[in-house]
Amino acid sequence: MTCRLLKEITHSCEYNSGGIAEIFLMDIANFTSYKFLDDSLYDSCLVEEIERSADAGQLDVPVSLGVVSESSFTEQENNDIYNQTLNTFVRSLDYEKLAQLLRLKARKNLVLFKTHQDKWFTFGSDTGASLGFEQISGQLGESNGYKITIKASSVFPLFELAGEPNWGEEPEVKIVSVIGTEGGAVIMSEDEVYAFEMY
Repeated sequence: MTCRLLKEITHSCEYNSGGIAEIFLMDIANFTSYKFLDDSLYDSCLVEEIERSADAGQLDVPVSLGVVSESSFTEQENNDIYNQTLNTFVRSLDYEKLAQLLRLKARKNLVLFKTHQDKWFTFGSDTGASLGFEQISGQLGESNGYKITIKASSVFPLFELAGEPNWGEEPEVKIVSVIGTEGGAVIMSEDEVYAFEMY
């Protein structure tokens, strides 16, 4: 195993736990809205809940990019437009990862990422973020993988999430008993939130 040595390395006296630990992408077609702190406006910059919809098909569970490294996020404001860029590297060069990246590239995405300080952030809610990538195969001892760039131009800045998102489960279905002619039948509402049990 080889490693690169850098000249003139200087060390800071303070501990810095910066960096991005995980990145998730959700199909923007399944995104409905953010619910901000205490039902406030977006200028609170703290999202309590990400509301999703299954109108575009089956409800999408955000896709993890897997183990990421060398990740960075930048945001530049220009005339009330926030240009957001997230760069990362995935050390996996195989057909499964390529197939996943091609699917993600074909759509616009809502982006969620977790830092090494266990804070969650999100961007790309208005128009969605686009994904591009390069396949890299290094020389002996160097890295193989995908250099990934995720970009969005938005009227909204980067928002922090109030805790870890809860997207692993389908939305809870509320069962309401009603009187009807079809005894024992269960009918789902159009928004798939209510189930009406006939008796």
